[in-house]
Amino acid sequence: KSNAQLWLKMIKYLHSKGVARNIMFEYGHSYGFLVNEYLQTGDSVLLESIDNFSSDEYYEVFTELRAFNETLPDADKIYFAGIDLDRGVYPIAKALEYLLPDENKPVPDSISLNVGSIRSLADYNDYKLNEQENIKAYMSRGFQFKTNSTLDLVHADFMKHKEYYKTYLGADYSAFQQIIEDEYLARKQWMEYESSGAIQEYIYRENYMYRRFLVEHAANEGGWFGQFGRCHTTQDTQENNSCEWFKFRSLAQRITNDANLDLHNAVMTIAIVYDSD
Repeated sequence: KSNAQLWLKMIKYLHSKGVARNIMFEYGHSYGFLVNEYLQTGDSVLLESIDNFSSDEYYEVFTELRAFNETLPDADKIYFAGIDLDRGVYPIAKALEYLLPDENKPVPDSISLNVGSIRSLADYNDYKLNEQENIKAYMSRGFQFKTNSTLDLVHADFMKHKEYYKTYLGADYSAFQQIIEDEYLARKQWMEYESSGAIQEYIYRENYMYRRFLVEHAANEGGWFGQFGRCHTTQDTQENNSCEWFKFRSLAQRITNDANLDLHNAVMTIAIVYDSD
């Protein structure tokens, strides 16, 4: 709970000082997309889904952050990005459903099976997650209708029928493509490393977050704030087992030492230390 409260206070403080208007979060792209849409639109349906994907503490501060964002002029509104891998699968289905056109728009026959499956899966997951409030949703394959299996078929269909999806999705095609192609393939690669216990799991994830930050940094003006686990924030190369794996370069160190970013003296790391730990 203290993490969530401090996170919100830091955002408001840094924003008031003109230091940061962009928030990067240790969660996947699809989750970040949904949270950002909620912060910009106030969509209550999105908030219900986010509630199912989040802890109660962060759900509460998201509503406060939305209220704060509403007080800001458009040029100063907060932007939210999940730069981690989509390790949790449920936000992927929800983000894809959110990007689909109104149900009254005709669907090409070639993709109708999978478009209908996305809508059904997202609604079903919302229902089951809401029904089982204490379920550990992280990395679950799904309930009766398996989310991973369904999305594997959606991915294959998308790769086969891109032109139909482009026509059907219109302006939302690029966002849909990023989730079901780029992010989904990255997730599958990481899951392969993770399930086999390979050291590549850690290096791959850290580099992924760094690469996602590069994209977000280039697309959004202004400073950034993120509250991450300590192993992602060290600015020195770690050469012992303090983070459960050995030598690695963290997200913060990669950003600091990227010559193209010119942020060598612009990255600040602050540790949070707990009396009880």
